[in-house]
Amino acid sequence: MNEPLKVLQLCAVPVTARFLLRPLIDRLSKEGCEVHVACSGGMHADALIDDGICLHEVEISRSFLSLKHLRAIWQLFRLMRRERYAVVHVHTPVAAALGRIAARLARVTNIVYTAHGFYFHEGMKPWVRRPIVWIERWLGRCATDVLFTQSKEDLETAIHERIHPSDSAYWIGNGVDVQCLAAAASAKRSDWGISEDDIVIGYVGRFVQEKGLIELLDAVSELRNLHDKAKLLLVGGDVTGDRDSAVGETLAAWLKDREIDDIAVITGFQENVALFYGMMDVFVLPSHREGMPRTILEAMASGLPVVASDIRGCREEVVDQETGLLFPVHDVNALIACLDQLVRDSETRLKYGTAGQELARTMYEEELVLQRQLDAFAAQIPDWPGTPPQAHECCRASRMEDMLGRIMKRALDLLVASLGLVFLGIPFLAIALAIKLDDGGPIFFRQERVGRHREMFRVWKFRTMVLDAARKGLGHTVSSEDDRITRVGKRLRSWGVDELPQLINVLVGEMSLVGPRPTLSYQVDQYSPFQLRRLEAKPGITSLAVVSGRNALSWEARIRLDVRYIEEWTFGLDLLILLRTLWCVLVTKRGLYGEDGINDPFVSPPSED
Repeated sequence: MNEPLKVLQLCAVPVTARFLLRPLIDRLSKEGCEVHVACSGGMHADALIDDGICLHEVEISRSFLSLKHLRAIWQLFRLMRRERYAVVHVHTPVAAALGRIAARLARVTNIVYTAHGFYFHEGMKPWVRRPIVWIERWLGRCATDVLFTQSKEDLETAIHERIHPSDSAYWIGNGVDVQCLAAAASAKRSDWGISEDDIVIGYVGRFVQEKGLIELLDAVSELRNLHDKAKLLLVGGDVTGDRDSAVGETLAAWLKDREIDDIAVITGFQENVALFYGMMDVFVLPSHREGMPRTILEAMASGLPVVASDIRGCREEVVDQETGLLFPVHDVNALIACLDQLVRDSETRLKYGTAGQELARTMYEEELVLQRQLDAFAAQIPDWPGTPPQAHECCRASRMEDMLGRIMKRALDLLVASLGLVFLGIPFLAIALAIKLDDGGPIFFRQERVGRHREMFRVWKFRTMVLDAARKGLGHTVSSEDDRITRVGKRLRSWGVDELPQLINVLVGEMSLVGPRPTLSYQVDQYSPFQLRRLEAKPGITSLAVVSGRNALSWEARIRLDVRYIEEWTFGLDLLILLRTLWCVLVTKRGLYGEDGINDPFVSPPSED
């Protein structure tokens, strides 16, 4: 009988393991893994041990710079060498950095990092942000085998900043037990000195400065002048080791200074926060930095409208003016305006709360997040319980990382693009004149496309359709008899010259002569981890998919050919594709349109497992 796969879940403080990681720990155990937890000690650590979880106490400071980190790395190294874990799964910024270093030194073969929110963010000064990005990049390349991000924005950042290769980077989202929260009972308002006709503005979380509590207190201080029935409910407290826990220590004094201590209720830390969401009318999270905040999802699942700062994570969860309101971070006046609007309007509160609860049910159910992680484990870890899916193919290395090859490819791009734009100058002028005389509209069509590593750029094309064509008729789909195509446009499409202005994109380095065709952002949003591999190369004017059938092929087949091109790329393959492109475009014209003369709309192909 095979021994169970040993997995270590590592985080800084036990409260994270007990309340955020517990569903994953239980699910991994159910899948047949032997799960251990490593974190600092404390009250919640005892609770985990009482529940039968194997917990190893390692003192991990949450300070960014501390000599205690060396001791923590040594303790973790000894633990990992002794227990011989097959997988080390790390969480929270500091613990994740220390754990990955220790795991690589201990020669752990599978190191998984969940970025609940990168430590750097858009509000940081560049001279502070860049060194942190470099540290993340070094850890991501040298000490991380699989990257999970809860925020889609973080996944895009990880790829754009070259923190981790896209073939083993996954978006998993964040999730809560929506059904349980929606059905949860409410604590009695009277037990906390709150009347039934009070409008309760609630906050749940740690009492630290980066959560925006100071701005919240200032906003409520002004709001009380407008609404005498507004109450502030603060659920939470300090966590041992917090970097700025002084906020919690002086919160009562600050409430008194702002003369709102009589309308503010502090509950302290609560294990069953669902009871307190039921007491609220509006939920607010004015954070300066977040990953993918769980409290917003809990509030949405509880049917509450949400007011949150317009930052990473929050703006991914809150649909502005549909499930809540977003305001600029640090902007107290904007926060007051948002709270004022919802305190005044009960119908809007109900509308936003209902929409948010439905969004939570469809997008942020806890089971979806757990399954995404299990699927990724199975795809990346050969010994994972059960049959590994075919998605292991996404681990194959790309030949396009070869330095000499990239130099040769770029040299060819520059040569052909430069000569092409010179020799095609007069034909381009003739085409431009024909387009202008045809309907008087613009000569070029410019559209944002997704490039290598998700970098956005604007593509150049001769315009072949009427203005705002995407909002008319078949939308993004095109047919051979499409009445949105202009008279000149039909000729340009037939000859395949409408794409030639993309030589400008090639010249400036946004595209290449050969590569996966540039795609639209709404399509990338639906990509699976395997499909994201097509973004490892610059988009091309032509591609292996183009010379293999173009629109006559399914989207699934085209994307597989794009990934195959990246994996099997050679300089000779580019030359062959360029020659075949001339034959396909000028002679056979195969695949200009799909079956029955209609290009299929993009539909995300089935998952690879």
